[in-house]
Amino acid sequence: MSIMSYDGAFLPPTQLPAIEQIEQDLTSVIWNRLDLQTIGSNALISGAARDTGNTGYTDVLRPGLLLTKDANGKFVEWGSVVDYATDKIQGVLLSALKVTRMGSNQDKYVGYVLLGGHVKVNGIIRPGNTSAGVDGDAQETVIRTQMKYGFKFDDDPLSHLAS
Repeated sequence: MSIMSYDGAFLPPTQLPAIEQIEQDLTSVIWNRLDLQTIGSNALISGAARDTGNTGYTDVLRPGLLLTKDANGKFVEWGSVVDYATDKIQGVLLSALKVTRMGSNQDKYVGYVLLGGHVKVNGIIRPGNTSAGVDGDAQETVIRTQMKYGFKFDDDPLSHLAS
């Protein structure tokens, strides 16, 4: 029986995500040049965060997941602290991240979070949705309104669709 767990916290170099996977994660969420994005590296992601739309793997947060901060200043999925109208969108997760280790919640400093920049409407994920994209979503207006000052959407760079 091994006491080691290689579930993303301490991966050996042969199991690190390939550059192609990282690039695919980034390009599925952002558009425009990378130097026009405000990316928070080593953002503190709460181990209690869950991606309820990722059926069967809710402890794996998908790239594009909308994030807010809890009372402790840790990033969690948007809408989980109070509700969608009260919680403010503070970022978009840019890389997949497993938030448990050996079956227990584990805060992670390895998450890359887009704090401002250019996002694809069909690349962001509202927590609870099984697929990416917010076009036509019940919370679309709330999402666009909360994100209009720090983010530009690929289908509406001037935020005309936000209220």
